[in-house]
Amino acid sequence: PSSAASDVYKRQYLRSPDSTELFGDRGSMIGNPDLQPERGWQWDVGFRGRTSGKRDASCSVDIGHFWNASRNRITWIQNGQKTMVPINLGKTWVQGLEAAIQTQIRQVVFTETSLTWAQSRNLSPEPGIGSKRLPSIPNLNAWHSTSLEALDGRLRFSHIIRHVSANFLDETNWIRTPSR
Repeated sequence: PSSAASDVYKRQYLRSPDSTELFGDRGSMIGNPDLQPERGWQWDVGFRGRTSGKRDASCSVDIGHFWNASRNRITWIQNGQKTMVPINLGKTWVQGLEAAIQTQIRQVVFTETSLTWAQSRNLSPEPGIGSKRLPSIPNLNAWHSTSLEALDGRLRFSHIIRHVSANFLDETNWIRTPSR
């Protein structure tokens, strides 16, 4: 048997700064008591398909699209060597696709793979930051795990592989982290 389902969510939101964003952590994160609440619209649509075949094998696939338009987006940026501070960005836009696949064979072999592709833009008219990518939002984030269970689940061998594409730590897109 197989099944499929889909959902669509659209909502307006308001997010107040949290205490770490306002006051910092007395270490590498410096607080900003002048932060304004983040406001915006977001929606996502998703689809899930599942199948289970003979011999105790099953598979599920999730596919989704997300979109967010915000004003005063709260974002952590690097402001010095190894210190971060939250700031409000003006108008911003983020959208992307997500996909995930999970398989299971005979309650012994398990795999999970997920992939997120995102685009982001600072919609500010200010020179130097307008039309730039948003800080800390990588274009690509991929993750895979495979595990093998033995002795009725008492022993598990597994591995995880992850890739995050290069992204920026500042709103001008000058400080770039390498892919990892």
